[in-house]
Amino acid sequence: MKQYIITILFIIIASTYAQGLTSLNCQDKDGFEALNCVFCGLKNDVEGLLGPIAFLLIIMSAVIYAGGQLGDAQLRAKAQGWAVMAIMGALIAFVLMSIGPTIVAAMFGNSCSTYTTPVAGGGVAGPGGSVNI
Repeated sequence: MKQYIITILFIIIASTYAQGLTSLNCQDKDGFEALNCVFCGLKNDVEGLLGPIAFLLIIMSAVIYAGGQLGDAQLRAKAQGWAVMAIMGALIAFVLMSIGPTIVAAMFGNSCSTYTTPVAGGGVAGPGGSVNI
């Protein structure tokens, strides 16, 4: 059952991301240029998600820690461990936000700056999420 859920989740995520390729204009490119375009789109999506995920992990760790204080000693110890793991996940997200663009630039060069994503209002979101109108 678990394998089916993971497979269905993967298909949903893949099809959702494939629909986003038209907004990046990757469909008119061939070979490695199209692959580079897709990776740049993925990099931009991940950069946009890491901040909110880190914030939610910090909030979640505070709620878990506070909730664990209401139980006995065993629950308190488990909650403290879970809260520490959530904080570690947030720290990893912050580190990836800091060094991730440098790693991608080393792998693909600065070619990701040529791909932009259209946004509502007629502008486009360039690298780093800046909106150019």
